[in-house]
Amino acid sequence: MQKRYFTVAEANEMIPFLESAFTRIIQMRHQIGDIMQLLQLVDAAPERDDFEVELPDASPAVIHNRATLKALMLAVQDELTKIEATGCLVKNLENGLVDWYATKGGRDVFLCWHVGEKEVLFWHDTREGFRGRRPIDELYELDETSEAEENAQAS
Repeated sequence: MQKRYFTVAEANEMIPFLESAFTRIIQMRHQIGDIMQLLQLVDAAPERDDFEVELPDASPAVIHNRATLKALMLAVQDELTKIEATGCLVKNLENGLVDWYATKGGRDVFLCWHVGEKEVLFWHDTREGFRGRRPIDELYELDETSEAEENAQAS
């Protein structure tokens, strides 16, 4: 997929969609965890994501749980596909952490958001992760500094 670049306003417009999607994902992941525990108790938990629902000599309850598990896993993947189709980069599924490409001063940076934040409040360099997040105001300060330097050089 080709990189798509966002402004802070464009990223902020996506937050209601992302909050809804991650609410569904988090709920489904909890259900997946509960079902996996049940299946592990009877030694019927799948070892990988690509598994057959049917299991030799399995009870109807086990087959039902495996079918439900597979459906939930596919639904989570479908939600992720919808998010990524918008141009967002899901960085951490458990925390609902998302980045968007942006440019500042002629270089790529990431706008950064995670579930619980009402708007994009942080950004970071593309080589840094969550720990490198800096307040969005600093991003604008970089722009103003760059513009002032360019204007000074042009004079």
